Amino acid sequence: MAARTKPAMTPDELTAKMKQLDGLSINDRIRKLGIKVPKVDLSKPGRLAAVRFDAETGFLFLSGMTAGQGKVGGNPAVGYVSLDEGFWAGWEVGLQILGRLKAAIGDFTKVQALLYARVDVNTAPDEGNTPGPGMGFSYLMVLVFGSDIGFHTRTAVGAQVPGNAAIEVTTQWKIKKEARASLQRAWW
Repeated sequence: MAARTKPAMTPDELTAKMKQLDGLSINDRIRKLGIKVPKVDLSKPGRLAAVRFDAETGFLFLSGMTAGQGKVGGNPAVGYVSLDEGFWAGWEVGLQILGRLKAAIGDFTKVQALLYARVDVNTAPDEGNTPGPGMGFSYLMVLVFGSDIGFHTRTAVGAQVPGNAAIEVTTQWKIKKEARASLQRAWW
């Protein structure tokens, strides 16, 4: 079994950070956290069906985004990354997903809830801590959207991730009813 490292952020640290952000809008939270949401052009080749929207249900699906390089939890000397690095790869995937989400809907205030995230972790052979790297993604979503919108269900599994990336995350969102008409396309 791989050696454990200290988590990048403990639940107590997350709770303290969330309290500092209470009452702020989503955009103010992003500014206060110093987050730079990447700009994403959904019209570029290779992004076909990266976003799928169902206007009737308000479900928005974002296909998998990857970050980090190598298997999580093994010996760094042979190309593995630590659990801490896995956490930050999850955070990086979260930033990419925020960019794709903003490109698809234009404004984060249209989000009713992040419902579900599937986290595929490129794990070392004997590593059993697949949820650990997904925490980077989950913590970022809760900090950006607050607990009412950002808390979500999550599945984390060991998998072969494309391009030998450390982590891949796929998400399902719910868009507010009053915002659905502004999203004309079913896929991007």
